[in-house]
Amino acid sequence: MRPHLKILVIEDAVDLLEQITSSIGNTIAYFDRRDLDISLLEANSVSKALQFVREDGDIQAVVFSWDVVAKVKELTDVVPLNGVLNENTSPTAENVRSQNANEKTTSEESSAHNAVIDNNAKVIDAIKRIRPELPVYVLGDAVKGLDIVNQANGIESFFYRNDIISDPESFLGYIINDFDDRNETPFWTEYKDYVVESNDSWHTPGHSGGASFRNSPYISDFYRFFGRNVFVSDFAYMFSHFESDNIGHDPLKILIDVSALDYSNQEIHRFLMDEVGLEIEKFTHSTILVLLTLGGMRSKIVRLYNALKRLDDGAVNLSKRKSKSPLPADIPPIHLDDLPSKAFFSPREAIPWQNSVGRTAAGLITPYPPGIPLIVPGQKVEQAHIDYLQALASQKLTVQGVYDGEIYVVAEG
Repeated sequence: MRPHLKILVIEDAVDLLEQITSSIGNTIAYFDRRDLDISLLEANSVSKALQFVREDGDIQAVVFSWDVVAKVKELTDVVPLNGVLNENTSPTAENVRSQNANEKTTSEESSAHNAVIDNNAKVIDAIKRIRPELPVYVLGDAVKGLDIVNQANGIESFFYRNDIISDPESFLGYIINDFDDRNETPFWTEYKDYVVESNDSWHTPGHSGGASFRNSPYISDFYRFFGRNVFVSDFAYMFSHFESDNIGHDPLKILIDVSALDYSNQEIHRFLMDEVGLEIEKFTHSTILVLLTLGGMRSKIVRLYNALKRLDDGAVNLSKRKSKSPLPADIPPIHLDDLPSKAFFSPREAIPWQNSVGRTAAGLITPYPPGIPLIVPGQKVEQAHIDYLQALASQKLTVQGVYDGEIYVVAEG
C-alpha cells in the first residue's frame, strides 16, 4: 500500500474546473513517482467540497479558486424550520397570526442563508475547522493577489490561475514537495542513518552488530529473524546522533506547560483525545507529556499545535474549573526516623494517608509523573506531605504507593 496524494480542486465554473484538473492531471506521469499515488477530485460547489473534506481522509491538498461564489448556507448547518400546526390545534386567529410571523421569520432566515459571503477567507476557515492540517492553495488573478494573501491567514500558498493552466507541472511539483515535507519522518530518517553508520557498536547487545548471536550454533536463527539492524540500533545512545538537538533529552518527548489555562487537566486530556484524536502519555497538575513516534509526521505536529492554540484562545467548548488547588510552594526536607532499609523490612501496617502525620513511612510515595519520591522509607510523614498529596488527589493525578487510600507505615509497638 502506497501513500495517496488526493488533490481536491474547488471551482464553480464547470469549464474552468475541467481545464484546471485536466492540466494538472496530464502532468502526473511526468514525475514518475512509483512510491506515491496521485489523483484529483473535483468539486463545483463549496458545500460539496466541504462534504468531501469531511468524509474523505485521502484528501491531502485543496486547490481553491478564489472567485468561487459561496453562500452562507454552505458554511453553516441549516436547521429545518417547522411551520406545520399541531393536529389538535384549531386554526384560531392567534394561530394564524403566529403562523404568519413564522412564515416571515422563515423568509428572512432563508434570505440570509442564501446570501453570498463577503470574503472567501471564510471558506478556508471552514476547511480548516474540519481538517486544520490540510494545506489550501489559492488560485486567483494577478490584480487581486496581494489582497487575497492579506485577507486569508490559512492559505498554504497563492498561484495565478493562468500560470496553473500554462505551467501545471511547476504547480503540481510544488504540491508534491509540500506533501513530502509534511509526511517526512525525521526521527525515522535519522534513526536509519544512525543504524547505517553504526559499524562497531560496543554499547549494544552482541557487540559489533550482534556477532555473538550470528555465530552461535544455538541462537543464530534469532539473528537471522531480526537482522543486524536490531543490534546496532540502541535507542539509549542514538539521540546523540541528532546534532541539531543540544538540549540533552529525548526529542520524541514534548512537555507542555498548561498551568495558565482555565481548564482542568482531565478536560484538556479529554479534548485532545476525543476532539482531536491525540493521545497524551502523562499529565501532572501543570503539564502534559506528549510522545512522538518514529513515524510521526509534520501534519500531526500541526494538529497538536492547532489544538493547543484553540485551548489558549478559549475557542473550545469545555467547562472551566471553578477553583484551582495550588500545590504547596515548598516540600519539607527529608527527616529520617530510621534507615530506609530497616524501615522497609520492618513490620508494617496500612493506614489512611490523611492520618499518617508523625508516623514513619515503610514504603515509597511517588507522584507520577515526574516519578520522584515525595516520601521514602524511614522518613517521618509531616503535615506538608499530607497537604501536597491532598492537592494531587483533588486533581486526580497518579500517586504510586497509595493503595485504596492507604499507605504503609512502620507498625507501632
